[in-house]
Amino acid sequence: MDKTNKSTSISSIDNMGRVFIPEKIRENMNLNYKDTVEFTIDNNNIQLKKIENKCIFCGSSKELFEFMDKKICKNCFKDIDY
Repeated sequence: MDKTNKSTSISSIDNMGRVFIPEKIRENMNLNYKDTVEFTIDNNNIQLKKIENKCIFCGSSKELFEFMDKKICKNCFKDIDY
């Protein structure tokens, strides 16, 4: 989501501390199941940032390369049967 594209939504925190991210915001940020995100606190604001430098399968940040427009580590790549 670029800095000029703002989206606002309201959600509540459940009893396990989870917050639902609305579909429109997930789509704008291209957030998908098992994506890694970073939370940053700046004064009274919480920022959410998608982290792209991890393997889409195991989450490793070592020995990554692009495979079909996704980050994948060397170990997971050798396990792919294609």
